[in-house]
Amino acid sequence: MEIQRVVGVLGMKGNEMKKNKNGRPSRKDTINLKEIQRLASLGLTNAQLAYVFGVSTTTIDNWIKNDKKFLGAIREGKEVADKMVERSLFERAIGYTHPEERVFCHNGEIVIHDQTKHYPPDVTACIHWLKVRKPSEWREVNELVVRNYLYVENEGLSVGDLKKEAEELAIKIVEGRTQISKN
Repeated sequence: MEIQRVVGVLGMKGNEMKKNKNGRPSRKDTINLKEIQRLASLGLTNAQLAYVFGVSTTTIDNWIKNDKKFLGAIREGKEVADKMVERSLFERAIGYTHPEERVFCHNGEIVIHDQTKHYPPDVTACIHWLKVRKPSEWREVNELVVRNYLYVENEGLSVGDLKKEAEELAIKIVEGRTQISKN
């Protein structure tokens, strides 16, 4: 749905605004919280909501910060959108099928054929799902652990000397990774 059509659906008019004792009337008083929730559930961002209601993004942010009912409506709507995306990602990760109509022109006649379309599992969606749901098992983190071990061949070195060598080695390893990643 285009944002311009949403503005028309809301039918906001200047004379519908309540008088505010401290300056310009607030448009927030004319906004139906169910409408906010519905727009947020369609995936509109705060900037898009600001455009729909003819206010700045800062105004929307202030309404969210100062009005718990407004914040609740936005959160509930965005939660619906998030659940839809989560479900879609899950279906994409495991694969899914859905009915589909195919329209053909055969010998000058339009023929409609019902069929089932299958989408196989998507590896990228699987990886993303697992990284988010099981980060301890699927995260991509390069950890560098430097430990102080005393080896027999380094008997003459003090613990401080060994730490200094370990730090220099760690710096070389990091620099090596940086140079490799640039190539």
